[in-house]
Amino acid sequence: YPILFEFVQGGKKYKASGNIWLRAHDYPKEELTVNPKMVNPPKKELGRIQNESKLIGTALRTMTATRKWTTPPQPPLASITLTSNYGKQRVYNGQPRAGHNGADIRAVTGTSVRAPFAGTIILAGFHYYAGGSVYIDSGNGVITAFFHLSNILVKKGDKVEKGQVVAKSGATGRVTGPHLHYSLILGGQFVDPIPLLSTSITQMLKHGNLQQVN
Repeated sequence: YPILFEFVQGGKKYKASGNIWLRAHDYPKEELTVNPKMVNPPKKELGRIQNESKLIGTALRTMTATRKWTTPPQPPLASITLTSNYGKQRVYNGQPRAGHNGADIRAVTGTSVRAPFAGTIILAGFHYYAGGSVYIDSGNGVITAFFHLSNILVKKGDKVEKGQVVAKSGATGRVTGPHLHYSLILGGQFVDPIPLLSTSITQMLKHGNLQQVN
């Protein structure tokens, strides 16, 4: 599929063209054993889960014009060791669920979690499945999210800087142990957040045909 970027940088106009190849990929299954109530929640929790789903849906539809993100992002943890990759189909207690919408990173409870980009907190709280959660809007449809936190250091409406500590990792919600779940959402779509940690928009554009426009 052909793709074209047009942008202004340093007062100069540029355009970059190239191609995107879409390839089928089979994600492996991951079988996990968790507390049974995290697979089949009690009836008394259904209202809470439904309400949280609406709050999350509203957050993911956030679209602000002002760009606050710059690449490469700040790694959320000082050390990045993956324990579960993006895309794996989760099977909890033998019951299949949706694919993994982020990356799980090894972290003991209480590890500082930093904002990948500057932005605004659009949702923060303790949710049934995701546990302690923080969503950051960085503009142009770029949203990052952290789950299973033990301590949240920000609240909805707060402005945060790139690299600011926003929370502490933990083992809350539907988990098998302490870790950090890190999600990247682009235009409402969850994507793998890890590849962007080692590159930048400028580096990616070098693979295309970059031209200055008079």
